[in-house]
Amino acid sequence: MFMHRKQLSSQLKSLKSQSHLTSRQKIITILTAIALSLIILFSMWIMRKGKIHPTGASITNIERGTIYDRNGRVLATQVENYTISLWLPSLRNTKQGETEREREERITEISNILGPIVLWPQRELYEKILYHTSNTLILLRRADVQIKERLQAVAQTTHIPGLQIDAEFSRSYPQGDLASPLIGYLNLDSRGGEGIEYAFDRFLAPVTVAEDSAPQHSYSLELTLDINLQASTEAIISQAIRKEEAEAGVALIMDAKSGEILSYVSLPSFNPSFYQRYTADERINRPIVEAYEPGSVFKVFTLAAMIDARVIDPGETFCCPGHYEQTINGQTFRIKCTAEHGDQTVADVLANSCNAGMAYFSERMSNDEFHDAIGAFGFGKKTNIPLSGETVGLLKDTKDWSARTKPTLAMGQEIGVSSMQIMQAATAFTNQGIMIKPRIVKHLLHEDGSIYQSYQREEVGRAFSPETATVLLSQLQHSVETGIARRLQIPDLAVGGKTGTSQTIDQTTRSYSDEKYIASTLAFVPATDPQYIVYIVIHHPVRSIWGSNVAAPLARDIINLLVSHVGLPTSSTQVIQLNRAPVILQPEYVSNSNTLPNFEGKSLRQALHFFTEDQLYYRIDGAGFWVSEQFPPAGSLIRPDMTIRFHSTPVPIKRRQ
Repeated sequence: MFMHRKQLSSQLKSLKSQSHLTSRQKIITILTAIALSLIILFSMWIMRKGKIHPTGASITNIERGTIYDRNGRVLATQVENYTISLWLPSLRNTKQGETEREREERITEISNILGPIVLWPQRELYEKILYHTSNTLILLRRADVQIKERLQAVAQTTHIPGLQIDAEFSRSYPQGDLASPLIGYLNLDSRGGEGIEYAFDRFLAPVTVAEDSAPQHSYSLELTLDINLQASTEAIISQAIRKEEAEAGVALIMDAKSGEILSYVSLPSFNPSFYQRYTADERINRPIVEAYEPGSVFKVFTLAAMIDARVIDPGETFCCPGHYEQTINGQTFRIKCTAEHGDQTVADVLANSCNAGMAYFSERMSNDEFHDAIGAFGFGKKTNIPLSGETVGLLKDTKDWSARTKPTLAMGQEIGVSSMQIMQAATAFTNQGIMIKPRIVKHLLHEDGSIYQSYQREEVGRAFSPETATVLLSQLQHSVETGIARRLQIPDLAVGGKTGTSQTIDQTTRSYSDEKYIASTLAFVPATDPQYIVYIVIHHPVRSIWGSNVAAPLARDIINLLVSHVGLPTSSTQVIQLNRAPVILQPEYVSNSNTLPNFEGKSLRQALHFFTEDQLYYRIDGAGFWVSEQFPPAGSLIRPDMTIRFHSTPVPIKRRQ
C-alpha cells in the first residue's frame, strides 16, 4: 500500500510538471502570434503611408514619360497597344440544343469575321479554335487602336464568346536608331536598360507610392539634342565610316557657352525597339564609355597648361631637329617628330603638331606640376554627365611614370580620355578658362508639360587664366589658317582647331598596333569667340589614318551644317534692318463642331491649335512639320479624353478633300 501511494505521488508530480510546461508553451505561442500580427499590421500601415515599398514594386497604371528633343520632337514615347485573344472553352462548348453541325457553322462564321481583322486566314483560324492545345488562343499582339475599335464594333452586332481585348503599354521610338546609344531602351522587365532610359528611370516610370496610395505620376524629359542636327550629323559620320572602312565613329556638337550637347553621335547604332538583336559593341555608348589615347589633339591642353604656368613665352621660338632626345641614367631614348621643322614660334609648334617642341617644352615643368595641370582639365575624373558606365579614363600617378611619360603625355600618349572629357576640357577655351559641365537634359516636365526641374549651366572649375584662353584661341585659328588643320577652313568664317592621330593598343600583344589608329579633330567656331565646339573621332579607319585627312573634313562639313541650321554668321552674312515689325499670321482655327476636322495637309502648328480643350489629347509620330495622316479620320465624333494621332512628314502633302 505504501509503495502504491509513493508511485501515485510520483506520477502526480510528473503530470503536474507536464501540465506546467504545456501552459508555458501555450503562453509563448500566443505571445509570438500577437507579436507577429502587430508587426504585419504595422508594416501594412507603413506601406500604405508610402514610407516603404516591396522590392521590385511597380505601378502598372502609370504611363512612362516621354523623351523629347529641345524642340519638342518625340524621341521615345509610350504607346497603348492591345493583345487580342480568345478563351476557347467558351467557343468550343456546344450550346444547349445546338447540334454539332450548328456548332461548326457558328465557329466558321466567327472565323470569317475575325480572320480579316486580326490578319489570320479564316480556315487556319477555324482549325486553331477547334484543335488548339491551350484554352487561350492569342490572335494578335500589339494591335493598334484601329483594330481594337473594329473588334468592338463587330462585338456589338455579333456575339463572340470568349473574345478578350487586353490593353498593354509598349515603348515606341519614332526616330528609329537615331541617337539610340544615348537614349537607350527598355529591357524585358519594362525598366530602363541603358542610356537616358536607364539613368532617368525613376523619373520616367516611378515605382514609389504616394500618400493614401495615390499613384505618383511620371515625368517627361526634354533633352538638349536638336534632332534635325542629329540626323544630319549621323548621316555625315555614317557615310564616312563606310568610305574610310572604319569600325566606329563619334561626333559631338556642343553649345560652347552653356555646355548643352546639340548632337550626340555614336556609331554603329541600334534600333531600341529590337535591342536584343544587336551585339554589345553595337549598343556601346562610345562618347562616355570608351577611353583612348587622344593623340595630337591633346597638345591643345598641354600647351595651354605650360603657357599658363609661364614656363613658355608665347612669343619665343624653338628649333625642331626632327626628334626629341633625352639621356637619363646613362640610357638615351628618342621620340620622332612628324618632320624636321626648324625654327618655329610657339603657335607654329601647335599648327605643325611638332612632337619635339611639345616634348622639350614639357621639361620646364616638374612631374607633379605637369600632372596637376592636366588634372585641372578634368582628365582622370568623370564628367558626371547623368549616364551610366562613364569611364574615368587614365591619368597615372607620378610615382608610376617612366622617363618617357612626361614628354609622351605632352603629345597625347600614355593617357586615356573619353570624348566627353575632351568636350568638357574644351569649354575652358570658350569660357575665359572656366570649364562647363556637359549637359544632355534641359528639363524634367510634369504631365501637363510644365517644368518640374531645370538643369542649368554648371561651372566645373578653372583650368587656366582668361589671358591663356585668348592666346590659345588665336593659336588654334593659326593652326587652321597655316597648319595641318587647314582642311577645316571655311570661306568667310574663322575656325580654330587641332587634328590628332593616335595608335591603339593591340589586346593580344599589349603593344601599339601597326594597323589600328584613331583619327580625330577638335574645332571651335567662330574662332575669336566660339559659340560651338565640334569633336570628331573615327575609330580604325583603313583608307587613311590621319586626323587631318579623315576627321577634319567631317568637322568642316558639320560646321557648314551649323552655318545653315542655326544661322551661324559668316563675314558675308547680311543683316537686314526692318523699318516696321513683320506681321505674323495667326494659325488657321478649325471649326468648333462636334466632329473632327480634316488636318491632313495642314502644318502641325495649325493642327495643334485645335487642342484648346483640356479633355483632348494628341500624339505625333514621324519626323516633319506637316500632317500626312490622322486617326481617327475627319468626321469622327469627338469624345471626351480622346487621343488624336498625327503622322508628320518633312514636306506638305496634297490635302484630302
